[in-house]
Parts: sequence; C-alpha cells; structure tokens
Amino acid sequence: MEANIKAGAAALGAVALLAAGAAQAQSNVTISGRAAAQIDMVSAKGATAGDAADLDERTRVTDIASRIRFSGKEDLGGGQRAFFWIEGNTPVDGRGGMFGNEGAEGYVGLGGGWGELMLGKRHRPFYISSLSADPWDILTLGSIDAVVYVAPLKLGAPPSGFQALNSVNYWSPDWNGLRVRGQFSAGENKTATTHATDEYSVAATYELGGLHAGLGYRHQKGTLEGSGNSLGLVATYAIQGGPKLGAIYEDHRADFTGDTLRINDWALTMSWPFGPHELRANYARDSGVKGGELSRSDTRSSHWAFGYAYHASKRTELYAQYARLKNGAAASNDFDAAVGGVAAGADPRGIALGMIHYY
Repeated sequence: MEANIKAGAAALGAVALLAAGAAQAQSNVTISGRAAAQIDMVSAKGATAGDAADLDERTRVTDIASRIRFSGKEDLGGGQRAFFWIEGNTPVDGRGGMFGNEGAEGYVGLGGGWGELMLGKRHRPFYISSLSADPWDILTLGSIDAVVYVAPLKLGAPPSGFQALNSVNYWSPDWNGLRVRGQFSAGENKTATTHATDEYSVAATYELGGLHAGLGYRHQKGTLEGSGNSLGLVATYAIQGGPKLGAIYEDHRADFTGDTLRINDWALTMSWPFGPHELRANYARDSGVKGGELSRSDTRSSHWAFGYAYHASKRTELYAQYARLKNGAAASNDFDAAVGGVAAGADPRGIALGMIHYY
C-alpha cells in the first residue's frame, strides 16, 4: 500500500513538473539590459553665496543608467497577449541598485489589435514622445534633461518627464503613423512637500518618412496643493544622408505654492551620423519663473553641449562630450549626470568619456 502511495505521489510530481514546464514554455522571457559608465571631470563655480559654496573640479567614474531587464509575453489567443517588463538598476560604479524607486520602469499589461493597457511605473507620455530629440543618452552631462522636463520643479510642481508611479497607461495601435498614449497616475504617495497629486496626461505622435512630431498635455490636481498644467511640442527631421534636427518647447503653469506661476523651456538639437561616427550638439533654456517674487533672470537656466560618438557595433557606443550649465542667481540646475550639491548661481561644467554596451 505504501509503495502504491509513493508511486502515485511520484507520478503526480512528474505530471506537475511537466505542467510547470508547459506553462513556462507558453511565455517568451527575455533578459536584456545595458552596462554604461563614463569618466568625467566636473565642477560648479560662481555661486551667489561666494567661493565657499563652489564645487571645485573633481574626477569621477559615473554610472550611466546601467540596468538589467526581464521582459516577456504570452499569446492568449484571438490576437490577444499578456506581457510584462521589469527593470532593475545595476550601477557599475559601486553604488547600490536593483529594484527600487530610481530610474527604472516596471509594468504588466494586456495587448491586442485595440492597443495596449499597462499598470505600473511608466515614463510619462510626452517624455516617451520626445526622447528621440535628445542627441545624448539619459544621465549624461549632455542630455537636455538638465533643463527640459525639470523646469516645473521651479514652480513647486512635478517634472514633465521621467517615470510616473502608480500609473494606468493606454497606448493605441499605429494608425498610419499616428499613435496616442494616455496615462493616469494615482497620487497615493502624496505628501505636503512632494505634491505627488493625481496626474492625467496624454500625447499624440505622428511619423512620416524622416519626420517625427509630437504633442503632449499633462494636468495635476491635488486637494491641498493646487494644480498644474504642462503643454509640450516636439519635432525632429532626419535629412537623408545628413543630420537629424530637433526642437522641443514646453509651457508650464502651476499654483502649488499659492501663487500662479509660469515657466517655459525649449531646446534645439542636432545629431549627424556618417558611417560609424556621429557628431552631436544641443542648446536648451528655460525662461525663468514668471509671476513670482524673484526676477525672471534670477531663476533662469541654460545648457549647451557638444561631442562625438563612435558606434563600434550595433550594441556598443563610445562617446566624448563637453557640457556647461548657466544658472541665474537663484537657480541651481544640475546635469542629468549630477555634480550634486550645486548651489544657487553656480555654473556646472564638465567633460566626459564614456561607453554604453547593450546586451
């Protein structure tokens, strides 16, 4: 009797293993990611408070958004699919990382001919629509993130780019080059200082040949902190055999501080590939806060960068760049690859040599 029970248990175990194997085989799971770092020399001098608040030149090895990604999908039949995307930070410069609140996306979703519905942490729609305009990678000295997308922070409002937490996202299918993206982000982590209010945003993009155009809108509403709105436009055009030119404009309004404030930002960008080589340049600027107690020039920031990239393969890029930020007396913008602790009025500058490898 005992032998029969053991034999039955063994048979059930074998069936369970086979079933698990079959279930696993239904999903196509991919491990991918990037390893990226740069050696740079940075400083931030000219602080309004005087030399004591300046940051002298120092040399660093800086991680550039190194990540590991697990993604997969399963065919549900009838043209429907389930999918997931989980990223973890894997910095190569010795800092802590893995799955957390910094920089990486994570979501689960359903898709079909009607589009895609996703729950989790996703980039804001306009940010996704305008990424192609930035000639540099995120978290580098040259990225336009130093001015564009972060301007609303000067109004006490959340940035217009990057990821939104606790979000519901819908992406339409491609309708002859037109695509619409919508997002609702629940303000469940709201505090009196972060203003993590409910947020609604939508963006539309259109592709035709070398042209990419996008229009985005975002609205935040909180019970105690007021409200804010952002409107953004982006356009890039790749000239066959020549450069890709880009332009971004954003207008932001908010009354999170009790006053109705406004700021706009814009950027002009260029990348020019020839063979494995590529020249890159960009200039970005914000208007400074309009409607506040400080003068507009005191809160203004501008950023410019230029450099060169070498595509050693489809997966490996080497680059060199120089960048500089100019801050008004009350502004303290920093590079996306942050110098850290930039005092009001100080002007960060830096030079970097870096490498990005995708796997």
